[in-house]
Amino acid sequence: MIASYIELEPLEVWLTAYSDTVRDDPDSLDLHCLLALKWPTSDGQQCTPSIAGGCVFEYYPKINCALISYLVCARENEELLRLLVAEAVEIIDSTARSMGHIAGCNCIFWEEKAELSATDKRKTNAENFVATHVVSYQLGFRQVDTQYIIPPVSPAYPHKLKNWLLTVMWTSNIPRLPFEQGNKYCIPSLMLKNFLQGQWQSAYTTGRINQPPEKDPDYVRVIQQISVRQNIPLLDLPWSIQSWVMVDLWEDYSEDLIKMFYKNLLIPNFPIVGGKDDMTILRLHTDQNRTGTVGDLADHLAGTS
Repeated sequence: MIASYIELEPLEVWLTAYSDTVRDDPDSLDLHCLLALKWPTSDGQQCTPSIAGGCVFEYYPKINCALISYLVCARENEELLRLLVAEAVEIIDSTARSMGHIAGCNCIFWEEKAELSATDKRKTNAENFVATHVVSYQLGFRQVDTQYIIPPVSPAYPHKLKNWLLTVMWTSNIPRLPFEQGNKYCIPSLMLKNFLQGQWQSAYTTGRINQPPEKDPDYVRVIQQISVRQNIPLLDLPWSIQSWVMVDLWEDYSEDLIKMFYKNLLIPNFPIVGGKDDMTILRLHTDQNRTGTVGDLADHLAGTS
């Protein structure tokens, strides 16, 4: 819940987002800045409020999703954090319902630092990043099982942010993971893809990136990773950047992947009849379009022995 300076958008970006031109644009996202104000109670003090905390979030009307960008308190106050998140969720759902989405917002995402560098810790005196993950988890967020790369926050800072996690708030709109027991949930890959496309397209239209997202190799790679699965699992603690993506080909079948696995990993380690170059079993499986059974393969092996 703490962002270093380089990750903070310039004030001009926010002022532009609140201009009449942007507000009246139906294709622009809605930028909300929710503040918790506190007035002094002692006599003789100026009647000027202090800002106890704040939550900045964006609503994407076209895809009915939202992103919480910043959540911060002047002092450590988990109760205020909960109140800010709850109020933000209510505003987001109310906005979604006003646009015809009776069930409210489809997904509310939140960006979480994967870990704090030594420089970040010196600048902010931040707690260990694991502790911040625990607080986010207690607030209702779960990590999305995918790599997450944030487009540049400003033309002045052209670097993408890669040391981040994407989490999503658990709500009644989040479905359970099919065929799983217990509290295991997921979000449809199409929903996640639409969110990332909207996020990167916004970066392109506002000049934070110079080329369309489709020409950025990091963006293309992340979209490819998402596309291999129909549902993206949500992860419990501990959270970390995932080194790989788990794909069950029974649920998310890809002929290219099964061929690659068979040729690159199985044949070198489990030689079959006819030698390493014998791809007969693979061709049999492909020709039958997944209708072949274990018995079919056994009969074929028996015939070649």
